[in-house]
Amino acid sequence: MRMIDLVHGASGNVLRSRARTVLTGIAVMIGSFTLVLTVGIGTGVNAYIADTVDGLGAPTTMELSRADDTEEGDLQVYDPEAGTVTGPGFSGSGPGISEEQLDQARALPGVVSVEPFETILVDHVQRAGGERYSSGLGALQHDNVLQTSVGVPPDDTSTSHEIAVPANYVGALDYSDETAILGEELIFGFRDQTGAEHTAAARVTGVIRPGVIPQTTPVANQALVSHIAQVQAVGMPSGQRRPMANAGLVFSPDLDVDDVNRLKEELRSIGLEGTTVLDRIGTFKAVIDGIVLVMAAFAAITLLAAAFGVANTLLMSVQERTREIGLLKALGTSGRVIFWLFALEAVVIGILGAVIGGGAAIALGTAANGVLTTGMLSALPGLNVYTVDPVALMFVLVLILAMTFIAGTAPAVRAALKEPIEALRYE
Repeated sequence: MRMIDLVHGASGNVLRSRARTVLTGIAVMIGSFTLVLTVGIGTGVNAYIADTVDGLGAPTTMELSRADDTEEGDLQVYDPEAGTVTGPGFSGSGPGISEEQLDQARALPGVVSVEPFETILVDHVQRAGGERYSSGLGALQHDNVLQTSVGVPPDDTSTSHEIAVPANYVGALDYSDETAILGEELIFGFRDQTGAEHTAAARVTGVIRPGVIPQTTPVANQALVSHIAQVQAVGMPSGQRRPMANAGLVFSPDLDVDDVNRLKEELRSIGLEGTTVLDRIGTFKAVIDGIVLVMAAFAAITLLAAAFGVANTLLMSVQERTREIGLLKALGTSGRVIFWLFALEAVVIGILGAVIGGGAAIALGTAANGVLTTGMLSALPGLNVYTVDPVALMFVLVLILAMTFIAGTAPAVRAALKEPIEALRYE
């Protein structure tokens, strides 16, 4: 008997007891629905997180800061070589990073480069002739892929002053919409070490897209950062170096997770704290992965219960069709053919449940995604709460088919091993 004939026969046999098949299929449908919905949510949210991570910097970068080994409430012994990051023109207070520490970091295995971040502090921002607002100013980091909703990120290789601004700056500075601020010139006010006030103008090239980790200050290219840093150094005592609050480290892409953790320990031993992009977003991702894992576990439990339902349905079918099995064997039908007749019945139930349940999950997920992303989650452009992943859907389908096939194996074997004479005598 050909496989196509077996499939046709199995499909017909499934419809013999429609009520039982429907009830068994519902359990498979619920498991398929939950699993497909879970996979789609996980795919969509994790894609958004990956997009956000790209905007924070390359996966092979690490931000260095001075390690704090003191317990809460304790004072740290003063290190005159460390310098102090404080006062006009500096964005924090406390000990900075020394040149010796940077040299030691450069010598560590797996480190490609270490460069200090220029430390600047601006007081306010305004459009020409407009109201002044308190503002900070950040700099593009190494390999930072800044995500913009309109326009482009500032060009770090350009000699002109360029910035990208957060979305809330558009309305605050009295621009009608995000496109209206593109190409406009904003003026930043800051002070040097003597307290004298200065200004620097920069052209807006883009509006920063909101993300999981919000960007609350404008981001400048290197030309603007270097200009402000140079002016803010005016008034510094002769021979005193600018203290460094942070530095950027680039490590080899060949390093695995254990190597990166080992590098962090080595940095800690020289008084530096290394923070990767994944460290900054790791907690949020862990929460999302945990939620997806719990939902997947519920789906797995539902599918396991459905598997027992499939096995029970086929066992009852074998019992009811004992005389039919005996007749088939008496007419020369092999045990292998009878096995496949019943095993394929389980697969047909699995296909029906997977297709209907998965289709319902896709329809609901797509509809909910449209409602949420244009409603309560509209502040996170680029986020898709639910994403259809063909590879993941194929995996779910294969998983359900394999599960139902395995569930139908025991009843199918039982049918295949029945003796014809005993089966024909069965009442």
